[in-house]
Amino acid sequence: MQMQITGENVEITELMTDLIETKLTKNIERHLKRFDESVQTAVVKIKKHDNQFYTVNFNMELPAKEHIYAENTNKNLSAAITGLKEEVGRQIEKYKSKLDRHEANPAPQSE
Repeated sequence: MQMQITGENVEITELMTDLIETKLTKNIERHLKRFDESVQTAVVKIKKHDNQFYTVNFNMELPAKEHIYAENTNKNLSAAITGLKEEVGRQIEKYKSKLDRHEANPAPQSE
């Protein structure tokens, strides 16, 4: 999986990159095993607010024009990433269930 990490009001450090890699990327890859790696590109944006809170955004496009978006805010960057991981995982599982239902009940083809 390719992950583009950007920062707003914060410099992205190697520690932040490692945190995202260990907490987020590996978990998401587990959910996306059935998809081609070419569709596995995500954008993560970390924003630090004046009040010392972090907001972490996640954006990803999946096949069938499905858009995965999640956002989490917390004083602790690690906690914000963990919350994000859980929300992204829920959304991907919901998408996979939708695909499974569609594959099990294909639309009738007209003659």
